[in-house]
Amino acid sequence: MAVDVGTYAAKQRVVSDAAEEVLGQWLAANPGATLAEVTEEVIAIAGQYGSAAAEMAVEFYADWREAALEIVDWEPEPATVRPDKYITKMVGNFYDPSDQFLSGLLDAVNVAVQQVGRDTIVRNAKRDPAKARWARVPIGKTCAWCLMLASRGAAYLTKQSAGGASNVYHPSCDCQPVPVWPGKGGKYKAPYNEEKLTDIYQQALVEAGGSGASGKAVARAIRDMFPDLITDGHAVPSILTDVAKGWPSYLEPVRAGVWRHILIRHLSGGSARPPHFEGTAYEFARAIQEVVRNPTMDVQDSREGWERVWNLVKGVNGQEIQVGTTILSDGRRVVSSAFRPTPERSMLDL
Repeated sequence: MAVDVGTYAAKQRVVSDAAEEVLGQWLAANPGATLAEVTEEVIAIAGQYGSAAAEMAVEFYADWREAALEIVDWEPEPATVRPDKYITKMVGNFYDPSDQFLSGLLDAVNVAVQQVGRDTIVRNAKRDPAKARWARVPIGKTCAWCLMLASRGAAYLTKQSAGGASNVYHPSCDCQPVPVWPGKGGKYKAPYNEEKLTDIYQQALVEAGGSGASGKAVARAIRDMFPDLITDGHAVPSILTDVAKGWPSYLEPVRAGVWRHILIRHLSGGSARPPHFEGTAYEFARAIQEVVRNPTMDVQDSREGWERVWNLVKGVNGQEIQVGTTILSDGRRVVSSAFRPTPERSMLDL
């Protein structure tokens, strides 16, 4: 039996999108509706479409379980729509009267509907006699927060063991909790490349300060270090923009266009004349920060017409790095490039 998490997630998205459409039509037909009236309608729609999401989750759980265990000895049950007070609170959080289209309310009903399906998976994993756990499975490219939670693998026994925020899903999130059963040696293996996500998490954890770092700090580090792997990566690492992260106040934050230029031209394999920086993009960013914080040299460019250009120079891990800066007419100093110099432009004996 072929059972696919991505296909299941897509089906859940169809149901929640349908609920959004129904609410959107109702809002368009009732422009003067009060918050209480809107809340009542969201509760009704969440009940109808949430039940469909729960039944879909039951079918997925049963099929996924049969494929994993090759037995049919137990039946999952649908979760109920969360209490009205939960939806009322969520609608209040998403409600923004200044938004002409009340798009936040569409997010609210989407989350409420999908949550019923997710609750169905989590609650059945808790009562499953085959000792199921569950993993939060990212579908496609996801955000830093979801990637961080998914990196924990099949660590969740119940909604409570997930630790509150780990069972919270933001609008448009396609992550799904998926049941996992013990394999050889009693080990639980999540249905994705758990090792890769764990490695990303561990690197970000170190960057965020180690074992005591908060989840938010780790997620910020992921956005800095792995921007191309996620949907909300930072255009420029915060260590090149934020004084609180060590960027010196005498320099303006590095602009996104400049950072792209540096990577395209001067990172390993770049289009500029060698030598290129050997290392990752984030290692390059750290090297740049080290140079500008404590340069060995701060040298004015001697070429005619380049009087406003000053190069900050330092050796970092055996590589000479020069950070080109320009002093603007208003006195501000901005980074214009960063590179390893060619032999004729080298200033250090490394």
